[in-house]
Amino acid sequence: MAATSRGVSVFGFRSTALSVRYLLPIRGDGKKKKKSKAKNKQNQQQQQKAKLNSRLAKAAQQEQNKVKPKFVDPPLDNNWLDTERRRHRKIDPEEEEKRILLLKEWSRYKMDQHRSALIKLRDIYKCRDKALRELKILSPSLYAKAMLVEPKLLPYNCKGPTFTPPITGYDQPEAEIVTR
Repeated sequence: MAATSRGVSVFGFRSTALSVRYLLPIRGDGKKKKKSKAKNKQNQQQQQKAKLNSRLAKAAQQEQNKVKPKFVDPPLDNNWLDTERRRHRKIDPEEEEKRILLLKEWSRYKMDQHRSALIKLRDIYKCRDKALRELKILSPSLYAKAMLVEPKLLPYNCKGPTFTPPITGYDQPEAEIVTR
């Protein structure tokens, strides 16, 4: 684009040297004020404290406004454990028979449950023993490490008398030997 004597053509518009001076304020100040980090942190802390205080005040207000239920202790009756208070009902023989059968059925169920747990444990021990035998064949050093007892796994502390000196002047009674 051609420059003329009156001004410079920029983007198809003619401008003069004075127009540049008027454009600078439109762009904004070159110097921006930077806030210090310490002031920012202090402001944030003050805002957080203010929020916390307002939340605490609201919680205290709600706590005061709550209607507290009044609990009344029931009157104490000391006779509730007496044997006289128990109901003495005669149970029909049919009902008694039903209860006995139910108890037997429950016992069978629990016994089966116990057996299945024992079978599972037995299978686990068999698998462990088989793995240890194979490990012993493959690597005796690893087998030796596997057979070591880890004291942290099952802590056991036993405290007791290690040495008891004899009591002076005590005559030990002779033990009687009982044969049947």
